[in-house]
Amino acid sequence: MQRMQNPKEKIILPIDTESIEDFAEWIIWNKFSRYHRGFDFAAYFNKKKKIVFGLPQKTKIRAIDDGIVTEIIDVEGTEGYGNYIEISHKNGIVSVYGHVFPFVGHNQHVKKGELIGFLYEDPEEREEKRLVHLHFSLLKEEGKKCFYSDPIEFFDEKFKFYAEPQGNKIFMLKSFERKDFNILFFSPSERQ
Repeated sequence: MQRMQNPKEKIILPIDTESIEDFAEWIIWNKFSRYHRGFDFAAYFNKKKKIVFGLPQKTKIRAIDDGIVTEIIDVEGTEGYGNYIEISHKNGIVSVYGHVFPFVGHNQHVKKGELIGFLYEDPEEREEKRLVHLHFSLLKEEGKKCFYSDPIEFFDEKFKFYAEPQGNKIFMLKSFERKDFNILFFSPSERQ
């Protein structure tokens, strides 16, 4: 897989964390891999240093940079992303926002930081008891080919923690910084 070059100007996070009560720090719930071409914003530490699983419905989603809305797809055509929005930016960069109720229209110009939609619990998430989350992908179009890249490399935000393995009922919270940091957790649906 060819890697996309990091843009000179950093992009902003697609989630307005000020719209999340008591938000303190992200936990990467499902990180980028060759099987998961993006990552999921779904868990975070609150200000009391407790882990919160699942984002509130109606969490505000914003454009990571100036661009044009090129796709708005509804639940039936998405292969697991629920409703999603696709925005084309300069230099052939495309951002994709999954599980989002759109607040923008097709071919609409958007500015960096502009509200483009809200998170919602789509029917597939509800049926599979998955966390309400934003699936975020970043890719570069070159002719008829698209090359995905790990979005974490493009943000100024420094992420310290991630859950592994992804999508399991039992998982470890791990640290990007400390190799000896591992805490065992049960998924929220298993603790009820």
